[in-house]
Amino acid sequence: MNASFGIYATAQIPYIFLDSNKIVSSVEFRNDFVKETFFPWQVSGAMSVSASKTVKLKVEYTYNTSYYFTSQYAGIGLTINFWNGRKKK
Repeated sequence: MNASFGIYATAQIPYIFLDSNKIVSSVEFRNDFVKETFFPWQVSGAMSVSASKTVKLKVEYTYNTSYYFTSQYAGIGLTINFWNGRKKK
């Protein structure tokens, strides 16, 4: 199992707003950015079990979060070694 944590992170988030001027009777769309802070982190773990010398099963999971998204990953893997390190005579 391992984990990583961000102590401090920032993102420049774009946004659009309507700017109106009543004196000149004009309306404009403008864009700007706002600075947001967040604390990203990720935790993952894996476990493998050997059924025999040639067969291994692995299970893994990862949880990740940042400003824009949160993701989860789960996987199962099966490894079969057909060679098994034997040499031909």
